[in-house]
Amino acid sequence: MAMTTYGRLGVNDTESGDAADDLNNNFKKQNDQTAATNASKTTADTPYAAASGEFVDCDTSSGVLTVNLPAAPQFDGTCVGVALTTAGNDLTVGRNGNTIQGQAADRTLTTVNSFEIYRWNSSAANWGIVDSSGPLFFTGQFGTQALATGAQAGDYVTIQTLHVGNSPPFSVVHTIDTAAADVSRAIQATPAATHGSGTVTSIVGFYALPFLVGAGDVTNMIAFRSGGGLQAGATGTVANSYGFEAKDAFDVSVSATITNQYAYYSEDMTAGTNNFGIYMDGTMVNYFGGNLGVGTTAPDGGGRSIHVFTATAGSVAANANADEFIAEGTTVAGFSCLVGATGTGYWVTGTPTSSVHMEYRQLATNGRHNFLCQGKDVVSFRATTQASDANFLIFSANTTGNPVKIECTGDTNVSIAVTPRALGNLVVDGTIVSSTTYANGNTGTSMTIDWRRQNHQRCNLTGNVTFTFTAPDGPATLYLKVTETAGAPHSITWPTMMNADPGHNMTNGKDTLYVIIYNHGEYWFQDALNEA
Repeated sequence: MAMTTYGRLGVNDTESGDAADDLNNNFKKQNDQTAATNASKTTADTPYAAASGEFVDCDTSSGVLTVNLPAAPQFDGTCVGVALTTAGNDLTVGRNGNTIQGQAADRTLTTVNSFEIYRWNSSAANWGIVDSSGPLFFTGQFGTQALATGAQAGDYVTIQTLHVGNSPPFSVVHTIDTAAADVSRAIQATPAATHGSGTVTSIVGFYALPFLVGAGDVTNMIAFRSGGGLQAGATGTVANSYGFEAKDAFDVSVSATITNQYAYYSEDMTAGTNNFGIYMDGTMVNYFGGNLGVGTTAPDGGGRSIHVFTATAGSVAANANADEFIAEGTTVAGFSCLVGATGTGYWVTGTPTSSVHMEYRQLATNGRHNFLCQGKDVVSFRATTQASDANFLIFSANTTGNPVKIECTGDTNVSIAVTPRALGNLVVDGTIVSSTTYANGNTGTSMTIDWRRQNHQRCNLTGNVTFTFTAPDGPATLYLKVTETAGAPHSITWPTMMNADPGHNMTNGKDTLYVIIYNHGEYWFQDALNEA
């Protein structure tokens, strides 16, 4: 596609002042750059043969009017202009044996104040439209003889001003390029500052400023809309379709510099009720290739990080093992997980074999905070710096009715260890209590007491029973409460014990609390406390 004009190309453009004068002035500019004589202006209300370099204002109020273009202008680049200035009937522009825009057909103007300016190309015997009040369709490839635009081979494309849709009915620029070129450009804008000194505030390649006039409503006001597509009948493949692409600035200068380069920049917007810098609708994927800074132009991280900055934390940098999401502040920084009254907040890590490897869960309904670890992994809370009074790992609860609780569900151990054992002790400041006593129920004549469940257990003697013990996982003090029932007294046969049975209260309804020490595979009776 080639769009060629000498001076100004106006589409539905009357600018300011008198329309006819503006058109005539522009027409003169067209002719000033040709070998034609000075442009002239005339008025016609009967069939008319236009001369080279002439602009014809046409009055069709009396009937259909035809203005014929010159058959063989003397000079290449000669222009002829035709305008329908007084309405009533159609105006026909006769091609007079040549083509117009490469077509062997006359032109028809039907709307008052519509106009077209034609430029002569002798090698193609063609009148190309170089200025018009309506839509222009240009075909061909710049720099060849096969042009239907009136351009000469080797002409340089220059557009000084292009106005689209200056007044209703609104117009469009419709560009079509069927050439198999590496880069096919519908519209290319290349403004430049060529002054020797001083400062240009802005060089704008594309500027769009739609605005509301009058009392009507507008649902969507769109300054720039783009999008690729596939026309009916297309069979090829588009590898990548970009609604917008920003390219790196080319630099052929030996001394000039670009300080800040932005692929996209938005100033602060306040005019709307709701103002969005970037608004992505739908469920499409959004990809950022580098670090993303929120509140900072120099985000920390390893190249794929989100850095939320409220104030400087000093010279500290994010840990390389945990720099995908960074929050930075001088006094406070953090993340919030907000859920409803019956919701649950999650923080989860996963592995290739499990989407829930470690999970932190906060339940809004009961206020519990749960750490869950899958498989045989170890959950560690460590204080790793030098030993000091300020270096303890502390679990605390400041409400009497809600103590700190470490709980394991299933056949799992909870171990509290000081490593190495020779250098430290487990110190408990307070009372060690058991929250429950495990109830084994009625003994019958045999019962297995599994000390891995709980070191406080009880049972009801309903027969002469033989006990079997399942040992705890380490040395422990064990408590077993036995209660005599109807049919008392009942005898007890113990597993291998290291000392004699102190005996129990054999009265119906009475309790006996046995205290047993387990150490290195051995059971010792420490005491038997009988209810009076």
